[in-house]
Amino acid sequence: MDSGNVIYAAALTVQVPRIFGTNTLAVPAFITTDGTVLDNWTADETVRTLRQNNATQADHIVNSAPIDLTTLGAVEVSATLDAITGSSSGFEAPDAFGLQLIVDGGPPVSILGAADVDGSGLLRGADTAGGLELPDATLTNITKTFNFKGIVLASANSLVIRVIGNSNSPNETFLLKNIQIVNAPPTLFASAAGPGSLQNHGTPGTADDTFTAPATITPVNTGASPGWNSNQPPPASGLYSAANPVAFGPFSTSVSPLAITISDQSLPTVTAGFTVTAPPHALTLSAASNIVRHENGPGLADDSVSFDVTVTGTNGGPSWTATGATPASGPFGLVTFTVPASPSPAVVTLADVSYPATTQNISVPAPARYVIGQRNFGTGPVDVITDITATPPAEWINNPALRTLDMNTGGAT
Repeated sequence: MDSGNVIYAAALTVQVPRIFGTNTLAVPAFITTDGTVLDNWTADETVRTLRQNNATQADHIVNSAPIDLTTLGAVEVSATLDAITGSSSGFEAPDAFGLQLIVDGGPPVSILGAADVDGSGLLRGADTAGGLELPDATLTNITKTFNFKGIVLASANSLVIRVIGNSNSPNETFLLKNIQIVNAPPTLFASAAGPGSLQNHGTPGTADDTFTAPATITPVNTGASPGWNSNQPPPASGLYSAANPVAFGPFSTSVSPLAITISDQSLPTVTAGFTVTAPPHALTLSAASNIVRHENGPGLADDSVSFDVTVTGTNGGPSWTATGATPASGPFGLVTFTVPASPSPAVVTLADVSYPATTQNISVPAPARYVIGQRNFGTGPVDVITDITATPPAEWINNPALRTLDMNTGGAT
């Protein structure tokens, strides 16, 4: 621009969305980047691919422009990755690739599937032979192909596809192709939905123990089909209109873990599998309360201590056993235990009567009594002991063998 013989110039970077996939359900039918300048990726808009080669060792991310799903129903996102090694090496650590879906602005969800052997959310290289995901550093001049699919439910409103590439050599190439969105095929999703519950039927033996477990079942594009069938009843079947989670069982605890397959009633080849497991057994003890020392005769040797504890059992037997205290067994609830005053603290171990490996310990110190001297009224020496109803102050230190008291006031004795 010329103004008063002065020329002003400005540099402008234009960020242009690049086409890298196909949305068969939209017009125009393509998937584009979000307009950010591609970082160590190259888009070929003719064949709709993304390619990374000889990049830098960092996560280089491509996000799609937001895809409107409000009128599309459930969709399937699919893509193919060619991981290509050169003539001198393959993919080392920390080379990696990721493909994620971000639905309605939520957290990224990987769609790498079974190819993600370690469950990290990325396909990774390895420095030595035997890498389980990308072709490792010892593999040259090969192409390993991966196919990915992910389904987005009809309740979603928007979608962003995220691609992650991390490689740093001309011998390492990621070629992402066949990226497309289509109507989701008939599909079932089923998964365990948290811990279940165990029924002990009031007996200490475990042969009759059973468990139930919740599962979530979600149909996708199954048409007018009313529900599903199970290969492990009960239940033998269920309706899609029923609220989730669905309770499966009761099953004998001896079959845990149990794999269950459900199939659509109208499309029996549409199946989903999940595994239910008997819930873990647990004992819970409250803190000891009402700790009282009892004098049962002359001297300290036969003193005892009583205390109260609330014992709670979950998903186990109908009662507990105790070692180191009386009573030695009993029902769950508030229990008064008695233990010898010596040694102190007393350690009591409680176990589930049906599942004795399920234990909890409680340690209870005896209220102190001091031996401070002897008396002899003609029948022999008898120890002089502090009153059982009053705990001596901690500043006084007793040596019962010498029958002495020392006072410690924080340094001087």
